[in-house]
Amino acid sequence: MAMILIKYSDENPISMDLLDIAKEGDEVVLIQDGVLFALGEPPKIYEVLGRGARVYAVREDLEARGYEEEDSIVPFISYDELIEIVERNEKSIG
Repeated sequence: MAMILIKYSDENPISMDLLDIAKEGDEVVLIQDGVLFALGEPPKIYEVLGRGARVYAVREDLEARGYEEEDSIVPFISYDELIEIVERNEKSIG
């Protein structure tokens, strides 16, 4: 199990590569421009969810971009909850 931190949108190939390696049990956290994946575009995010990875978007970052919780296909977390995810995962990739 690993935490995968995605901070860039789909325009950055690194974000797409990180989504490709997410597997069952991993926790994927979308921050900064990475929260745009929480809107369901591109559809690659559905592949990640289908593989059994848990995906979260940081509330403050999504709201800063003008979106609300009902716009997101994944649950929101706070920065405090992000710290908890970091602490419980042995490995992190970002």
